[in-house]
Amino acid sequence: MRINKLDGLRGIFSLMVVLFHYRSEYIPDFIHNNFIIRQSGYFVDFFLF
Repeated sequence: MRINKLDGLRGIFSLMVVLFHYRSEYIPDFIHNNFIIRQSGYFVDFFLF
C-alpha cells in the first residue's frame, strides 16, 4: 500500500541520504557537519514502509 501524500517527504529524505554518503571534501562543512545529515542513514527505513 502506497501513501501518495508521503512522496514529498520521500524525495527530501532521499536527498538527505545521498548527502550522507558524500565525502566531506565534496560538500561544504556546514552541510556535512549538520546533525540531521549525519544521522540521515536512518531515513532509509522510511522507504520500506
